[in-house]
Amino acid sequence: MVRFVTNLAERARRTRPGFLVVPQNGEQLLAEPGYLAAIDAVAKEDLLYGDEADNRRNPIDTVSRGMRWLSPAVNRGLPVLVVEYLADAALVDSVRADIQGRGFVPYFGVRALDRLVLPEDLIVPPPPAVPATTVSEAQPPASSAAGSARPPAKAGQAEPRHKQPRRSASDRPATAKAAAP
Repeated sequence: MVRFVTNLAERARRTRPGFLVVPQNGEQLLAEPGYLAAIDAVAKEDLLYGDEADNRRNPIDTVSRGMRWLSPAVNRGLPVLVVEYLADAALVDSVRADIQGRGFVPYFGVRALDRLVLPEDLIVPPPPAVPATTVSEAQPPASSAAGSARPPAKAGQAEPRHKQPRRSASDRPATAKAAAP
């Protein structure tokens, strides 16, 4: 794998000067001779959360092991990009501070990796509560779903996060910015 990455980096940079090589995971390779010289940064998924289950903090030994594997890149001054998959706003804020405190660059996305998540898109409010119904009480929706691209979500269930339509820039909430002095 080291030879593959170094050959790829050499060829890509000959063809396109400035080409960046940023492997994701596989941080054990950072200890291999020549690998660090071939890459420009390293990305690590689930450094702090999600190794055992989504939104669950990794055990201390898992985080420590990941930090040890990343240390050759840190010592060489390479950027370390950390990808975490979290949905709780309070958790995202504290984990972002933790990652940045380690000198790394955080990114929070969806595990499906089917779209780029912008910071303002990350937190989705929970769906409104729907009273429980029994099968005999359930009524078909007033409007027919015929012709719909996908079947409607069942009562009480939100559409899966990764299947929500992308918002255009005009749909995103405006953010207030302080005026420059």
